[in-house]
Amino acid sequence: RSNPARLWDVVTSAYKQPLGMEHSGTNSIAFSPDGRTLATGSDYHSVDLWNIRSGRRLRTLQNDDGRDHSIAFSPDGSTLANWNGDTTINLWNANKGAILHTLKWDASEDTHIVYRPARSTLAFSPDGAILAGGSLDTTVRLWDVATGTHQRTLEGHTADITSVAFSPDGKMLASGSGDHTARIWDTLTGQCHWILERHLSHVTAIAFSPDSFTVASGSIDGQIRLWDAETGAHQRILKGHSSSVTSLVFSPDGDTLASGSYDGTVLLWDLSR
Repeated sequence: RSNPARLWDVVTSAYKQPLGMEHSGTNSIAFSPDGRTLATGSDYHSVDLWNIRSGRRLRTLQNDDGRDHSIAFSPDGSTLANWNGDTTINLWNANKGAILHTLKWDASEDTHIVYRPARSTLAFSPDGAILAGGSLDTTVRLWDVATGTHQRTLEGHTADITSVAFSPDGKMLASGSGDHTARIWDTLTGQCHWILERHLSHVTAIAFSPDSFTVASGSIDGQIRLWDAETGAHQRILKGHSSSVTSLVFSPDGDTLASGSYDGTVLLWDLSR
């Protein structure tokens, strides 16, 4: 079954073009920060980089094993991170297609079982120095991008990590989990500031507003909740999806929130009212 990535004009809602028509397993996408390149992960052990304007494939990054369920560009667009199978993350030079580092967990751990990745579980810090990765073992791990070394493990969730996101000011990290909660962490100390507990099911997507003051979290029940990142207070609930929320992103001015869902729709929410 063909499952290409598709591009849409957010102003007119017009469908523009499909990418990767020959692939049947596109399961993750990421735009480069300059908006010129789209990365698509697939079921075929590879990540393809596309020129958005022409639709031409620029290069293919070939993995050793595993489906690419999560991919992320660094803020300057020079580095791309992707899950490679169950136990490792590859850091690529996005311009040359060369592997910079392969991030692995301790060999003593049963990583084949506990580290199978979920979607949206990779995120770079705003300065590009740190990569956060969450997985089925209930933890979030922080890595030094320049050296590929593990820095810190964030523990507290009681089920798999489904999504992670850094605040734009770099001071906080938000994580969503199958334990029905989201958490806000201090990136410097690793301490958990707030546990966001009003969701009735798995938290499947998370995002910070551009000013770092608001966190949006989406759930498997289709609901989206907004939270005060500084106090942990619940602000409002957005209802419109009929299935699991899979992705969330704020517009640059923070007035619009886009949400994707397994119900096959992308909704744009006006938050300025």
